[in-house]
Amino acid sequence: MKKKLHCTFLLITALGLVSCASTKGFPDRVVSVDEELTYLRPYFQKVEVDKYYTANNDDARKRIRDDIINSRIAGIDIEFSQFQQGLHELGVSLNVGTDAVMLGLGAAGALASGGTSQVLSAASAAVTGLKGSIDKNAFYEQAMPALFAKMIAKRKAVLVNIRTGLLQPTSLYPLQQGIADLEEYRYAGTIPGAISAVVQTAGAESAKADSQLSGIMNYGFEVTKDSIALKEWLSPEGVRNRQRWNNLKKWLEENNISDDVASFMDAPERRVQIKQALDAINKGLIN
Repeated sequence: MKKKLHCTFLLITALGLVSCASTKGFPDRVVSVDEELTYLRPYFQKVEVDKYYTANNDDARKRIRDDIINSRIAGIDIEFSQFQQGLHELGVSLNVGTDAVMLGLGAAGALASGGTSQVLSAASAAVTGLKGSIDKNAFYEQAMPALFAKMIAKRKAVLVNIRTGLLQPTSLYPLQQGIADLEEYRYAGTIPGAISAVVQTAGAESAKADSQLSGIMNYGFEVTKDSIALKEWLSPEGVRNRQRWNNLKKWLEENNISDDVASFMDAPERRVQIKQALDAINKGLIN
């Protein structure tokens, strides 16, 4: 009996080690994180910031600003990579590790007998129940990939702002603004930041759908479809384009349409003329 239990213990241990070895999912770094951060840490210190404020000219300030911002971007990227790897390993280990332990307990139940077998079978059932709970949640299998996709997209959007700013002189993009943008960059790579971005996107899409539904209820689908297209052309991303507004007004006058622009695009009786205006826009006759 003791020999069987000893073999069972070794089997479970071996399966656990195999599962742990398979959870990494990331290649080894050429340079360790500590080594990389050692070179970057000076740019996180106050002494570098003091150099920026005491520089004699804008060229010197710009060089120091760029060094500080770029080094901090690299540091944030390293920490984000570590964060991503850690969550990946945790998620995989929860699934693979539970499978291995469950398999080991099942095999142990087959080797043991009597009361020992019943205890191991009960343990196996408990682990199976735990895995079922994890799978039901599906956090690491479904939610986390979606959240990481949102993190990466948001980080890129913030990074575009930073890179654009670094092209400017320090009078237009001072170090203070760069540091503020870096904090937004860091926050974009967090779970709360990703959830916030998802909520904002959903809110914007919901508001747009509400507007479309309202138009459908008031004027019917066909008119609303054209009206919405015209409104979006006149106000891309919700901001009125004055040049387009004036060009459409001129087109209305040339075609003897007495309505002003605001009345025209919401008038159900103007469905034919609205479609004509959209055709003119698509052909480049109204810019």
